[in-house]
Amino acid sequence: MFDPNADPNYNPRNLTKPKTGAWQIYKRLLHYAWGYKRRLTLSLFFSLVVAGSFTSMILGVAAVVNVLYGDQTQLEERAAHTAAQFEKRIPDALRGMLPWSREELADGLKSVAQAMRADRGRTLRWLAAVFVTLGLFAGIARFFQEYFAGSIGVGVSTQLGDHMFGNVMKLSLRFFEQHPTGELLARFTNDIFMVNRGLTAVLVKLMQEPLKALFFLCVALSRDPVLTVVGLCVLPPIGYVMIRIGQHFKRNVRRSLERIASMAGVINEVFSGILIVKGFAMESYELKRVRNELYKLRRYLLRMVRADAAVGPLVEFVIIVGLVAFILYAGKRFESGGLMAGDLVAVVSALALMLDPVRKLSAVNNMIQTSVASAERVFEFIDLEPEVPEMRNAVPIKRLREALRLDNVSFSYDGKTEVLKDITCEIKKGEMVALVGFSGAGKTTLIKLIPRFYDPTHGS
Repeated sequence: MFDPNADPNYNPRNLTKPKTGAWQIYKRLLHYAWGYKRRLTLSLFFSLVVAGSFTSMILGVAAVVNVLYGDQTQLEERAAHTAAQFEKRIPDALRGMLPWSREELADGLKSVAQAMRADRGRTLRWLAAVFVTLGLFAGIARFFQEYFAGSIGVGVSTQLGDHMFGNVMKLSLRFFEQHPTGELLARFTNDIFMVNRGLTAVLVKLMQEPLKALFFLCVALSRDPVLTVVGLCVLPPIGYVMIRIGQHFKRNVRRSLERIASMAGVINEVFSGILIVKGFAMESYELKRVRNELYKLRRYLLRMVRADAAVGPLVEFVIIVGLVAFILYAGKRFESGGLMAGDLVAVVSALALMLDPVRKLSAVNNMIQTSVASAERVFEFIDLEPEVPEMRNAVPIKRLREALRLDNVSFSYDGKTEVLKDITCEIKKGEMVALVGFSGAGKTTLIKLIPRFYDPTHGS
């Protein structure tokens, strides 16, 4: 559970300003996630277990197909090659301690293969039992991996909310006058939720799927590097599609979040002043305002839907084109006898399973862009500085003893039009003074200067 008091050295000023690049934003988010090192380590470990389980299944199928249905001569050559490679990897100091020679190891592998071919039904039953066991391990590991990754996302999002609220409470009054309540609520609710959703997807998918793809790639390369490279030709166009659509998606996410905040501000105004709305029969006017905001929001949401819907079909079409080229080339290699049946099964299975993570990551990319746009808005509030800073040599003010004096005080909200100009007056302790003037003359502004909600432009 996140403890807001666990980091006494935290200071919003120590954080760097967010940049427009998605990587800069996510680098900053991952800095928060790094505070949960133990859970990150456990999540990574269980990701390795998941990837290892599926890889073992592919290797098991390839080995069994080669043994049960492969050519006898090729099988004997493979056994001799395996024994030679095993002996080569043993250090010279330990090689003499082995209980068998290279020839004996090769003969043993051939005997095991013959026993498996003699009773194919039993071999397949053993293979099925191993598959079920590995599938159980993979399922349990995936549960813990996603749980730990999701808990990190929850911790980071609540931490962001705590830091954002802590910094907002230090900001000057002008900030609250320039940002409607609806916008503030939207950033604390919608934006934080979107960061949590996107970060959880990243920690789950970007930790699990690339590891699986890497394991599958190693299996395919170990069986037939040339055939594997042919199958990987689809990755560059897939990456191009993901990047272009992701950029478009992020822009529209940012605009839709702004529209949600604007709509929340309008609705908050209406509900807060419902007596005035009802009293002056302004229901139709306010409904028109809200409908206008909803129309703008609908436009950006539809653009997001189009981008999200386009990713899957485009990626799948590229994969299908690449798959056709791969099948044609693999068929020629197999017919020429340059590829064993089990190796072909291993390469096809590994590449097929590797492209599945790629397809999933293409969908996750849009979620990443969503969280980047939301995190950018959150970091904007975390990085804001008060307009009325505390002086380094400031001393605690004592209770009023004699009088409150304004000496040639002038003030402007925008730096151009002066609301107050050269005001000089003295109010003694216990005195009651009335400020009289038309609306907008500066009465409230003058009062706001006394508790230092603002600093005067001139005077003291």
